[in-house]
Amino acid sequence: MKKLLIIALVITLFGAPQQNISADELIEAGRWYLTPMGTYVFREDKSRFSNTGPGMHFGLARGIADNWAVEFNVFGNELRADDQHDIGQYGIGVDLIHAFNTGSDWSPYAVLGTGYMKTRSDENGNNNPVGLDSDNAIGSAAIGIARNIGDTSGMFRTELRYRADFADSETFGDLLFNIGFTVPLGPTDAPPVILDSDNDGVMNPDDLCPGTPANADVNSSGCELDSDNDGVKNSRDKCPATKAGADVDSSGCEIKRMADADGDGVADAKDRCPRTPRGTKVDSRGCKVIGDDDGDGVLNNIDECPNSAQGVRIDARGCEIRAEISLPGVTFELNSAKLTPDSLAVLSGAAATLKKYSDITVEAEGHTDSSGAASYNMNLSQQRAESVRDYVIGQGIDASRITARGFGETNPIADNKTTEGRQSNRRVTLRLTSE
Repeated sequence: MKKLLIIALVITLFGAPQQNISADELIEAGRWYLTPMGTYVFREDKSRFSNTGPGMHFGLARGIADNWAVEFNVFGNELRADDQHDIGQYGIGVDLIHAFNTGSDWSPYAVLGTGYMKTRSDENGNNNPVGLDSDNAIGSAAIGIARNIGDTSGMFRTELRYRADFADSETFGDLLFNIGFTVPLGPTDAPPVILDSDNDGVMNPDDLCPGTPANADVNSSGCELDSDNDGVKNSRDKCPATKAGADVDSSGCEIKRMADADGDGVADAKDRCPRTPRGTKVDSRGCKVIGDDDGDGVLNNIDECPNSAQGVRIDARGCEIRAEISLPGVTFELNSAKLTPDSLAVLSGAAATLKKYSDITVEAEGHTDSSGAASYNMNLSQQRAESVRDYVIGQGIDASRITARGFGETNPIADNKTTEGRQSNRRVTLRLTSE
């Protein structure tokens, strides 16, 4: 019996078609399976006055549904008895097998079976126990586990089976351990399952674009359509009827080009300088970008000192700050300390200079021409110096950094006898009081 079992196992493993399977494919609908196994009865019914013994189980199964199979089998085993009895058992059976798909390399399964068995004893004594020679039905139940064997077509299979032997006068129960192989035979009768992973109606083998969005319109190759040929697929195209050759955005809608008469890249509706020469670098308003050639932070068009040295302090006019910050254009209403509107821009520039150089402290100095009484001029120059101070403080400059002082007509810088001279003498400056 042992030789027969070994020969059957070898023929099964190496003679069957080589089809790799995994544990979750233990049973496939429509496929035949061959199962040779060795048996060992390790707990027999003591009523037979026998001990454990070896055997074999040879099955042919058919998958009736995924994970379900019916197996027809022949089996036999020996029971080593005492000095009086050796027992041989042989029979046929049919099993219903269910495999449990765990998604792993191991597949557990369960078995319910019935059959017919002959029991014969090799009697050496005079007292033959009841049931040693019988022909009767059996029932069995088993639990087992299977696993793929490397790259071969075979699967390792082992199970623990309880067998009930319904003898004429009583029932015997044996516990068997089976171990062997299961090998699929030939192709399955079930039609092959061809998947359409992206559900676009084109099966995977023919799908050249396997990741198309759900419900997308596709061609025969499974690739999404672009009906208006604008480079944006239909599923993302919010303007699906764009004219041929039109420039479109990422949504497939035409980009409307606004008129730009001077070709500077700024549409006429937003162009503040609509006649800029072609090739001129412009800002977002369409106006020429004005440079700062001497790098002092003051643009060329307002830089009164375009060649300032590098690293020196520069005022809002682009000129080096030395003894004072001059305030050209700061004027007042007639015989008043009230600043004219044109003066405010100049003073704002001076305040910006003081913010830039936080270590500078200054004195606002007020001056007049020689017209009028000297005392009146002194008082007026003080008021005008204080007006300048108040405005600069209002621009965010700390009050401790600026004082005010009037000099009246005492420090002329031009001839008071001429109109131009008197105009030059009516002035306010910010003289540096810090190092």
